[in-house]
Amino acid sequence: MVAGSGNIVGGASPRVSVLIPMYNREKVIAETIASVLGQTFSDFELLVCDDCSTDGSVGIVLSFDDPRITLLRNDRNLGSSATRNRLISHASGEYCALLDSDDIALPWRLEKQVAFLDTHPDIGACAGAVQIIDGDGSEQRGRVWYKKAASHDLLKVKILFHCAVAQTTLMFRRREFLDAGLCYVDGPANDMGLFKHALHKMKFENLGIPLVKYRVWSSQMSTDAACQREMAMEHLYYQYDLLGVELSEKDKDVLRVAVTGGRIPMELSDDFENLAVRIAMANRNKLIFDQQALVAYLLYMYRGIVKLARKKGIGSRMRYLCRYKRFKKRLAAI
Repeated sequence: MVAGSGNIVGGASPRVSVLIPMYNREKVIAETIASVLGQTFSDFELLVCDDCSTDGSVGIVLSFDDPRITLLRNDRNLGSSATRNRLISHASGEYCALLDSDDIALPWRLEKQVAFLDTHPDIGACAGAVQIIDGDGSEQRGRVWYKKAASHDLLKVKILFHCAVAQTTLMFRRREFLDAGLCYVDGPANDMGLFKHALHKMKFENLGIPLVKYRVWSSQMSTDAACQREMAMEHLYYQYDLLGVELSEKDKDVLRVAVTGGRIPMELSDDFENLAVRIAMANRNKLIFDQQALVAYLLYMYRGIVKLARKKGIGSRMRYLCRYKRFKKRLAAI
């Protein structure tokens, strides 16, 4: 079922298709839609696809009187991956901008990303930082994720350890995405399922500027989060298969920490060092990742261990500084 006409004026397609998959979001979907309609960039269509919500979400979407909005309705519950794929297939814009149904786009989001892609034709997709809010919409002071600008080479390296991009901030060239044969796959952590392939087929860039307020619900810290983490681990393994690096249980212990974005603890420092050296050696032969970016990020991760050691006192800090220097020499010798 389709409701609404979208923004097709005089036969011209909009520059941007904003894509929102929705399921039972009656408490927040109005705020999400309003944040899109309030953008400083106005040449867009807004596609919302409802995945058989059982609450009042659909009625809230239909209450908006704006010709740029189109509501798609799945005949049965398909899950978020299939719903995202349906949205992409219905999009008509040059660029597709993803937005989760409980998040809030900052007013300049589309303007900033369109300007970047317009002036960087070699880049296929760009993303940005997210400001963290709780279920009630209150900002979590000082909590901003993905706030460091990152080139494609660095983002591609990061996917060895954790999700490199905030999906809810992603904007990509629709035709390039489709021509590359990309799509979402079923299951939890579907962002990782996409990025593990996309980063090898398109050039990405993280702008490092806040683009979206990202809502973190208390339920995300539950069993569902553990399931997401384990599925993200499965997606990480794909990169190691490409490199031909076999992972031991100790290696997987390291990755379980890294996939959450946390620093590697001191007790895993030797295991991390051994894994990192094997990664660098394998990549030197296969050159799947930019070697310079890879080594730089491995060193960055080890400096996180040194920072943790600093809190343990001067003796611990000096010991791990020496280990860091040894690690640096091992990588340089590869």
